[in-house]
Amino acid sequence: MRNEQVALKLLGLLGLASGLHLAGCRSLGGAVETYDSGGSGAGAGSNAGGTAGMSAGGIANTGGSQHGGGSGAPLVSDAGGADTHPEEGGNGGEAGTRQETGAGTGGVAGTAGTASTFGAAGINDGDVDNLVPGCVSFTNNQPSVNFTTPHGLAASTTGNSIPYVLYATEPTDNTVTLRWKLDFTPNASWTPWSCFDFVPYPAQIAAINVGNNPQNNSPEVYASTSLGKLYIRRLLTAGWAAWQAISLPQSDSHIIDVAATRTPVTDPFLYVIDNDKLFVRHHLADDTLSGYSPWAEITGAPTGASRLCAAVRATDHRQQVFVLTTAGAVFDATQQTADAGSLFGQFESSGASAPLLSDIDCGYSVGGSITVFGLSHGSLWSRDSATSVWAQDAVAAPVSETLRQFTVGSTAGVAPTVFGVGMSGTLYSHAPGASWVSVP
Repeated sequence: MRNEQVALKLLGLLGLASGLHLAGCRSLGGAVETYDSGGSGAGAGSNAGGTAGMSAGGIANTGGSQHGGGSGAPLVSDAGGADTHPEEGGNGGEAGTRQETGAGTGGVAGTAGTASTFGAAGINDGDVDNLVPGCVSFTNNQPSVNFTTPHGLAASTTGNSIPYVLYATEPTDNTVTLRWKLDFTPNASWTPWSCFDFVPYPAQIAAINVGNNPQNNSPEVYASTSLGKLYIRRLLTAGWAAWQAISLPQSDSHIIDVAATRTPVTDPFLYVIDNDKLFVRHHLADDTLSGYSPWAEITGAPTGASRLCAAVRATDHRQQVFVLTTAGAVFDATQQTADAGSLFGQFESSGASAPLLSDIDCGYSVGGSITVFGLSHGSLWSRDSATSVWAQDAVAAPVSETLRQFTVGSTAGVAPTVFGVGMSGTLYSHAPGASWVSVP
């Protein structure tokens, strides 16, 4: 790649290219598609005060000078519950009524959940207007942020000279952050954690690369929230676009986890766990700006679905999705054919001797076969795709540390890299069979 192309991609990651302003405000971008009740009101032509709707169907109006009409009706009231996944607690508020002009009326606040990371009080969408961003990025400044209490972790590549990009959610600051390694050499430096802008109560995060060549192979990042919403952010030619809401599968959707896949021979796929159900959709082309297929349910999902990951089988290019339950068991289902719209088969147990896991992620071996990694009591496990047997990683987690989050980065023809965050907040990297190394 020519040096100027590499430089442009670097600038794109920083959000500095071509003067594109990046979400430098509390409001998020409008929804990618319209959906459900509580739509946004018509914005006055000079009104920049209306916030982007956060309810189902509440989308930002383009009539205003910046964000257009008023917010959609509050729909969900959540607080972290005292269960396996705190972000799921609290009962939902009632949807507000739809108005043809102006903002929809406010929904009734939901019942408060029990105390947790996200607080004792119920969280409803109306609270979003009062949130103060933990950081804001500008066209001429990408502030560094403290990496303190990450809740979710994801990795992508950029398709050029930058190997891995890491993304983390910081719920206490309502912020997503990112950093990347500067080159492929073992001792190469990493950038500091930088501001990736405001997302209300961010929870889980996933990232893929979209596009078949270095010129258009760019990250696409998905973030779910403790309010049950789903947002997307894309790296375009001019830089990062703002976070945008994505329409959800059901009228009462509450997203618990998100995963995505893409290979050089398959279009990008998006998966969500939504109220104990599993849904999938895909890009209509291998292009970050292409449309999506409608959401389709993958029936038969195991009860208590709490985490998921997905990958593409190297032998026949079929999608395979893995689901972790609140009981710590893993199940998987595979597409019947490699057609994008193919149905999935039945869910089956994902292998013998599986430990009780708290998190899972998917990666690829050097040969391209799917490897599923899991976290059990702070230790890393992996599942051999040929034998379906789980085994504990031969190299123990860092001394005096137990891991609380992890993610897997995979590059074609290279052994996967596991990134983990210890209870101290330290970030580590690890290739199977090698030692864990702290990432300063």
